[in-house]
Amino acid sequence: KTVIHERESALNQRQADIEAKEKMLFAKEANIRRQELGAREMQEKAFALKQQTLADAEKVKEQILEEKRKTKMKQQLQEIERKEKELQEARVEMERSKSDVVAQRAETLRKDQVVANAQ
Repeated sequence: KTVIHERESALNQRQADIEAKEKMLFAKEANIRRQELGAREMQEKAFALKQQTLADAEKVKEQILEEKRKTKMKQQLQEIERKEKELQEARVEMERSKSDVVAQRAETLRKDQVVANAQ
């Protein structure tokens, strides 16, 4: 009877050990699943962040290109204004030259008239 009792006790202990190991394995498995889920969530967040960063970079690139276009247009406008100013100055100079030529002709005609009157 004692031998049977000892064997029964050993079997019960073994059964309890197996159940404890099973519980521990289930707990480990649940922990691994939680970690996998967390890792998947982190991957999704990282992907979303990457996409947002790419979108932000594209916006910045567009802003830079727009600023370059504005700067180029401003430079072109300044160049046009400079050329218009040069053209206006050339017109004024041409008018002065015309006036000088007319004045010289008048002076020459006056001198010719004086000479003609003297003869």
